[in-house]
Amino acid sequence: MSLPNLQRLSTSIAILAFSFVVPASAGTVTFNFDNATPTLSAGNSAPITQTIAGLTATFSGAYSVQDNSSYNSPYVIPTFSGLYLNPNGVDRTILEIDFSAPISYLSFSFAGPAYGAFDYVGQIININAYQDLVVSGGEVRSSNTTAPSATWSDTFQTGTAILDGGGATFNIVQIETAGTGPSAFLADNFVVNTQSAPEPATLSLFSIAGLAGLGFARRRHVSLR
Repeated sequence: MSLPNLQRLSTSIAILAFSFVVPASAGTVTFNFDNATPTLSAGNSAPITQTIAGLTATFSGAYSVQDNSSYNSPYVIPTFSGLYLNPNGVDRTILEIDFSAPISYLSFSFAGPAYGAFDYVGQIININAYQDLVVSGGEVRSSNTTAPSATWSDTFQTGTAILDGGGATFNIVQIETAGTGPSAFLADNFVVNTQSAPEPATLSLFSIAGLAGLGFARRRHVSLR
C-alpha cells in the first residue's frame, strides 16, 4: 500500500476510535421500580433485576415489590410513590444490591414502622459497600443513618440513607437495620452516581488505531533511508 493511502487508513481508524468513546453509564441514575426494565408489578419477589441508562441493579433478600394497593388498609408514605421494596416479614434481614458497573454514591428513601410508640428512638440504617466480593472487614465504605424519632401519630419513621464513596468506587452494597429500633424497613428511590469509563470496544479500537499509526511511522522511516 502506498504511503498516502496508509496514512489515510491510519487517520480514518483513529477517527473511528474516537467516535466510539462513549462513557459507560456515566452520571446519576434513579431506580424507583417504576421506570426501568423489565417492567415490575406488585407481588414480584427478589431477586429483582432492573436496568436503566445502561446500568443494571440486582436487588436480593427477603423482599418483594409492593404498592399501597397491596394492603387492605392502604397507607401513604410521603417520600414513596408507585412501587417500592417491602420486607417479607418483620425479622431483621439484609438487602443486597449488585451493580453491573462501579458507583461512587448511593442514597435511598426508607420507612420503618413506629409501632405506635411515643417519641420512639429513630431507626438506624447501616450501609456497607464492597468491590466485587463481600468479605467481612473488606468494606470499601460504610455509613449509618438514624431516622427522626416518631411521635404517637406517626405510622412510619421515614428518612434518607446516604453512602458517599469519598472518591472510592464500589459495585455491591448490603443494607440492614441496627440498634433497638424496628428491624424491618421499606425502601424506594435508589439514586446512584456512576463512574465514566471507556467501553471494552473503545479500547480495542484505540489499540487498532495505535498499531496502524506505528505501522505507518515504520514504513515512512524505512522509505526515507
